Amino acid sequence: MKTLLEEQKTWKEQNEEGRASGRMKRSVQIGHFEVERLEQYTRKENVKIYGLKEEQGENTTGVVLDLAKQMGVDIKATDLSICHRLGSTPADDHQRKKERTVIARFTRREAKATFMRAKKGLRKREDLKHVYINDDLTRLRSKVVQEMRKDTGILRVWTIDGKIHYISKSDGRQSIRVLDLLDNLRDIGWDEDRIKKLGVCLDI
Repeated sequence: MKTLLEEQKTWKEQNEEGRASGRMKRSVQIGHFEVERLEQYTRKENVKIYGLKEEQGENTTGVVLDLAKQMGVDIKATDLSICHRLGSTPADDHQRKKERTVIARFTRREAKATFMRAKKGLRKREDLKHVYINDDLTRLRSKVVQEMRKDTGILRVWTIDGKIHYISKSDGRQSIRVLDLLDNLRDIGWDEDRIKKLGVCLDI
């Protein structure tokens, strides 16, 4: 039989191994969050445009420039480095179930900022109210934003260059919080179960 001293030593060793394992898992997890943040940074100049009518053989850059003109935004072809539809091209109009999303990458931050500010006017235009413009978010960040918009404790949520901005009821309307590294999800006030539903585990 083990002596009390031996049992205490074994327990101490197991406890230290457990803490070391927890620290390692936590370090890996934080690393994953940092990778996600860096991935979001690479999308910083991108926007996604939903609901734009699609035509066979279209010039997608021209479509985006035409939308900007209708929004009252003066941008040029040189302000855009990439414009294309996401997903495979349908064989004909009959096979298209809905308009494919357009992704556009800006070459100038000022041009993107002007374009994004003007999107507020889309809801006032009968011919454009079906068009939506958002930042190009990572899958996880997009899920977080969707969940925040369901939260009755949050008055408003929006993104600027991929960073999540929100106004909480508990803070009052004048206080804007910014969420960038998703390791800070607890700051929203969510419990562990709600966070785990997003595929995130913080209780290591």
